[in-house]
Amino acid sequence: MSPRALGRLVLAFAALAAVYGGWTALDARSRRPKLLYPAAAQARSLAVGGVRLEKGDGAWSLTRPFAAPAEGVDAALAELAAARVSAPLSDDPARLPLFALQDSSATRLEVEGATPLSLLLGGPGADPDSVFVREPGSPVVREVDGLSRGRWSADPGAWADKTLVSLEAARVTKVSVRSPKGAVAVDSKDPRWPKLKPLLDALAKFSADSVGDVSKLEAEPRVRLERVEFSLEVETLDYKGDPATLSFTVSPIGQDFRHLAKVKGRDSVVYSLAGWRLDPLRLDPKDFR
Repeated sequence: MSPRALGRLVLAFAALAAVYGGWTALDARSRRPKLLYPAAAQARSLAVGGVRLEKGDGAWSLTRPFAAPAEGVDAALAELAAARVSAPLSDDPARLPLFALQDSSATRLEVEGATPLSLLLGGPGADPDSVFVREPGSPVVREVDGLSRGRWSADPGAWADKTLVSLEAARVTKVSVRSPKGAVAVDSKDPRWPKLKPLLDALAKFSADSVGDVSKLEAEPRVRLERVEFSLEVETLDYKGDPATLSFTVSPIGQDFRHLAKVKGRDSVVYSLAGWRLDPLRLDPKDFR
């Protein structure tokens, strides 16, 4: 082979290597996990199965299947924004049951915002915080890493805020408690006011163990909810300095060793809480004589 022919052959191999290298680099980039939904922070509403949450005045609320303040939504959206989605793993409709992504078993996630998102969430992936997904109407399965299947629950109780009352002690002007022991009412100018410190500390964030839809209660708990064993009313000043009143009532304890509670103004919500949570609130009239 002449030197000129050999040189041409070397140049041809070099060109082929350059083309192959560029193709493999492009292929590697196409297979690299991408951010699933970087626009999550701009979400205005989201739906997980039959649960719907909406943002208004800077706060998230549960609007379906019942109305209640919501919690954990911003953390869930931050997780959604950071999650990464893989290249396609399968496009065979017959394999969807392997990923729990049949229409009948998957959970539908819909996000409305600057950029909408619609996904079906299936079974857990290879890692603890990963899940298999596909778009509605498409058999293409991908794996999303960094998305906890447990966080994206279709149970409304997982999204409803469990807080009954959250108050700043300095803004409270009067506390009234009724219990089987009797009634106690003390205002902030009363010399007995310091005795309320344990109660006021508890009211900084007084939470239940779980939250539910009052319309779904069975007959026995529904009747028990209407039987008031304990009630609390707090007069306070809001951030504008205007007077406001917060109150809730608590039922007798049930066979599940839980009390049921309802907060005035949240008629569609029922709270369930263990008896020990009420201990700081159970004032004895004898201590306030």
